[in-house]
Amino acid sequence: GNVVLTNEKTVKRQVISADTSKIMCETLETVAIENGAYIKGYHVGGKSGTSEKLDEYAGTDEDPMRYVASYCCFAPADDPEIIMLIMADEPMSGEYYGSKVAVPCSRKVMEEILPYLGYYPEYTDEEAENLDVSVPFVEDLSLEDAKKAVEEKGLTCQVVGEGDTVCGQMPITGSVVAQGCTVVLYTENNYKPEYVEVPDLSGYGLSDANYILTNMGLNFIAGGASTDSSSAVVQSQSEPAGSKVPVGTVIELTFGVNDQSG
Repeated sequence: GNVVLTNEKTVKRQVISADTSKIMCETLETVAIENGAYIKGYHVGGKSGTSEKLDEYAGTDEDPMRYVASYCCFAPADDPEIIMLIMADEPMSGEYYGSKVAVPCSRKVMEEILPYLGYYPEYTDEEAENLDVSVPFVEDLSLEDAKKAVEEKGLTCQVVGEGDTVCGQMPITGSVVAQGCTVVLYTENNYKPEYVEVPDLSGYGLSDANYILTNMGLNFIAGGASTDSSSAVVQSQSEPAGSKVPVGTVIELTFGVNDQSG
């Protein structure tokens, strides 16, 4: 319980001006929005990095090139209180750019850190209009009441069966989906869900991915880069391409930009 040493900070010099710092924060927030670190309701800034580990044998068949992928981010971007550096030493997934390896990890960590430390989302008008919604529980309700509950959430319904009471639903209650997605309502006991094969959505933008999934009867939730960005494309998906899932399943899509600058 004894205090052995207390370190106090000693200001040696002002590294950059407040004006320059503000400009850099604004710039790096824009970078974060584009490269996959975007979190709805929060201001986060950051920059990825990719480093080669060099020695005299690096790049040969016996010793291929090795890399360190990194991402340094901070929040809130307009008044920084939290800073985090994530480094992946010699990533083995086949990708080695920081924007591909470290950014997705940082976003998931920040999504938990910010509310835990008391920072709560403040949505822009545009974000508020396009917030994802939670699927309500409508099993055992009359078909009419179930439709009403689903539509009040900004979702649509697809009815399967000739009954007048909902026996099952997909997605299940509590699932989070984008507005406008479809909830399948089963109205006959012993129903058998229809299965579809998950497509490979890598490289597709939001509108194209939405079109493909909608036509297959699948739902989605988007994360990563701001989907308003024309250069944001799907970089990963929660269900692997080729797998079979019930109609109405939610596919989590992570968007990012093909940034090879680091």
